[in-house]
Amino acid sequence: MEKTVLLVDDVQMYLEIEKDFLKYTSARILTARDGAEALDIVKTQRPDIIFMDLQMPRMDGIACCKALKSNPEFFTIPVIMLTLQGKKEDEAACYSAGCNHFMTKPLDRARFLDITRRFIPNADRREKRVPTRMNGTFRVNDAAQPCVIHDLSIEGAYIEADYFGIPGRVIQISFMIPDGTIIECNAKIAWVNRVASTYPVGFGVKLAMLPKGAKDALNKFVSERP
Repeated sequence: MEKTVLLVDDVQMYLEIEKDFLKYTSARILTARDGAEALDIVKTQRPDIIFMDLQMPRMDGIACCKALKSNPEFFTIPVIMLTLQGKKEDEAACYSAGCNHFMTKPLDRARFLDITRRFIPNADRREKRVPTRMNGTFRVNDAAQPCVIHDLSIEGAYIEADYFGIPGRVIQISFMIPDGTIIECNAKIAWVNRVASTYPVGFGVKLAMLPKGAKDALNKFVSERP
């Protein structure tokens, strides 16, 4: 079923930037110019995720977020708050209102999409992803930890693990694909998921420096899956 994304901002430029970020995503994009309009849209369209500006006329983002999160019918809809200034007091107010995440403008495309994928896993996926459940290990500071590999592609994967790394940190990962090939390589943490939702708790990674033999085997495994 096609997902729905609601973008809420009184500045058209930011709406266009966010729509451009999502141009390769198979989702219905709705827009609103203030919190009151957003509430009306939520009542009739029930979006899967909302990106909402903090400062807006009529009803600002905090008031709208509070209204959504206090309504049993809508409180599970993820709300990502956006602000131009990024003040600590604004961030605290947004989280107090119940938002799921907080971002500062100008928006970073990679982070915007990483957050979107926590709730719409195929957002801007240009490479093929294969649902998997493979046991593996990853190593941080010479300490090995068990994990489970999900959503595998030739470029990345989702790692189920009780570990909250920092986006951008490089770890070493190891797992075996069905033909017996051991995949061992570095992986950069792209995003961290602290709350089980579409994915279990864990983090997404981008694979790097794969040896040619392992890369060829992984490419064959992914490409042959339906």
